[in-house]
Amino acid sequence: MSLDYLESEQSVNKESKHNRTLRMKRNWLSIVLVVAVEAYCLRGGFGPYPLQAEDIVVSPDKQFNSIVPNALYMLKKAKSDLGKGSSPLNGEEALERYGFTALQEACDAFAEGMGRPIPVKICEDTLATLNSLLFSHAEHNKNVQKHNIVLLMSESWGYYLSTLSSKNCQLMPEMERHLHEDLLFDNFTSVRNGTARSLECLTVATPFKGFFFSPHHYTTLPTSIAKAFCKSGYSTTFITGMDPGWGNVQEGLTVQGFDDIVAMYEMKSAHPEYKECCIGVYDHYMLNSLMEILEKPAKSPKFIMGLTTTNHPPLDLPDDIKLPELPDTLVNSRNFSGKRDVVRQYLRGFQYANQSIGNLLTRFKESPAADNTIIIICGDHSLRSIIDYNNVDESFRNRILMYVYLPPALRQPHHKSATHKYGNHYDILPTLASFALNDVDYLHIGRDLLADSSSVTECAYNEDALLCDERQRARAERFTNAREALLNIYFDLFLKKNELPYPRTHIL
Repeated sequence: MSLDYLESEQSVNKESKHNRTLRMKRNWLSIVLVVAVEAYCLRGGFGPYPLQAEDIVVSPDKQFNSIVPNALYMLKKAKSDLGKGSSPLNGEEALERYGFTALQEACDAFAEGMGRPIPVKICEDTLATLNSLLFSHAEHNKNVQKHNIVLLMSESWGYYLSTLSSKNCQLMPEMERHLHEDLLFDNFTSVRNGTARSLECLTVATPFKGFFFSPHHYTTLPTSIAKAFCKSGYSTTFITGMDPGWGNVQEGLTVQGFDDIVAMYEMKSAHPEYKECCIGVYDHYMLNSLMEILEKPAKSPKFIMGLTTTNHPPLDLPDDIKLPELPDTLVNSRNFSGKRDVVRQYLRGFQYANQSIGNLLTRFKESPAADNTIIIICGDHSLRSIIDYNNVDESFRNRILMYVYLPPALRQPHHKSATHKYGNHYDILPTLASFALNDVDYLHIGRDLLADSSSVTECAYNEDALLCDERQRARAERFTNAREALLNIYFDLFLKKNELPYPRTHIL
């Protein structure tokens, strides 16, 4: 073998080894790039804050929003949403959870609490039985005047702070006079805890968490408050200053019968001057847009449901807003816990919420809409973060404000005395039904708080507590347990019967 041949072979081997090394480097580089791209797509960027579901909604155009997210991110989101949602308890689980041995027992306890005849006749079709028990029919009345309805859920609008408001400590600027002029229910609770759960409770009354995230959220529910108003001839609008991607609100509420979802981008498009914080458009701007919708001429009456958001951590308030000074004696009160600067910020957030709502009501009462509009404003849940319940009565933990404005023609002498009744979110739709619903079935699992008399068991129910006359506690507990059990059984049967084989993508 010649020396030239050996040198040539060694050169080829070196070149081959060099090429293999280059290929390996390229392969590793490709793998790193693929992993980096996948991580970027899944996280939504490499900034300090990853993209959230809310960031999917970037325009009032729903078709455009549907092409924004990448496939990998949506796969991650779908898996995450599946974990947020839950399902109702089945019949056996619900009865056991709420202390009943048989469906008949639960049905009778509910009917008795609602002041209806017992025993309840149960047919072979359990769903049909529950339909007849949980729903009522609003009679057809051609002569009934259709009033506009505004139902506003105010973030963290708890009752306790309102009791601390005075001339020297104005926690409810501009709102105070409206509470005296109109109706303020002082024994009212949220049924659920948390904004998302309260929103679902008011709109569709699901007893389990995360319905708008569940695989069932494409199913239109008979319990939908928007559907009841729509079938009664109302246009239906949901308005909020936040991104409607939060909580899957845009998609969920569209399926449940809201004609229009007016949120951050719709408002900014109509009003470029509106300012926003990390949560969304500030409340006083959102309430201005709500008033514009109410005042806009229309052929049909309006049902407008709204959600405020600014009075929520991080409590980023507008720089140019002017609020009354807070006395140090209040901020330093032993009834509050935590850092004093945090307490002060929470109190300022409550002031801002009341000033914004109060200004809306002042403007509203000076408009023609005041003669034909009913307004109900309630909290989504109480303020819990700063109140020290070692020093504050435990009954305030779940109590929220519930304000009602009625046009002069609808006011009755007994309404003022009704404001001390115990009530909760389940009572809102039955209260509105006699004024607005016409020839339609609606979920009737509470009491009309403005009725002169009622045989329904009076109580303020929250999933963690129950406020009622202590002499009626055993009856109230049995009634509310039966209601929760039957709602679970109803939704379990209804959703299984109406389960969709695939999402209705045409809704997007």
